[in-house]
Amino acid sequence: MQGYLQRCGGDRTKAIQLYDWNVLVSQEFWGLIAYIEVAFRNSLANRLIDRSIQKGYQSHWVFDEKGELGRGLAPGSKNRGPYLKIVDAERQVKSNNKAAIPDQIVSEIAFGFWIQLVSQKQIKFWPDLAGAFPNAESRSQIQIQPMLAKLRDFRNRIGHHHRIWNLDLETQMAEILRIAKCIDLDLEHHLESINQLNSILLARPI
Repeated sequence: MQGYLQRCGGDRTKAIQLYDWNVLVSQEFWGLIAYIEVAFRNSLANRLIDRSIQKGYQSHWVFDEKGELGRGLAPGSKNRGPYLKIVDAERQVKSNNKAAIPDQIVSEIAFGFWIQLVSQKQIKFWPDLAGAFPNAESRSQIQIQPMLAKLRDFRNRIGHHHRIWNLDLETQMAEILRIAKCIDLDLEHHLESINQLNSILLARPI
């Protein structure tokens, strides 16, 4: 709360109003990011399915039959991280009393896994995954990864209930729409039509 009090010159009432507003604008962004997460996940997952078929793999990519995501590596290996996220997702599916089929597992895989897939460490999946971003100005990994890493960082700030009132929120919104456009033009248009950021910014108390 100290940051809010400092911004409001020690006025506790105004600080609480700013805190409440930070919650409101965070909720707005969290809802929009949820659309991005699902679209991003599904787009990458579909490209991974295509890749597995093209390479003649016998099983769904989540089972990592070739060990590309870390299956089979020694416990503790830092390169085993992506596969462990799949294992965690499968465990979650089973704990929900659902069948551990690929679609269910994919739906439970953490956001960090998908970010890892477009990182330099997983460059072996490029350019196969470039098709997940059909409308990007550049579909090179070095262009795609940074904007998604920034989205992850912003998402995590919101998820950990940090203040975002001190950020350039209009730029953050533009970046979200940019990512949406890269993945799906209809998604971009939908988010443009439902976002309420402008009215929320006008209601900022201080």
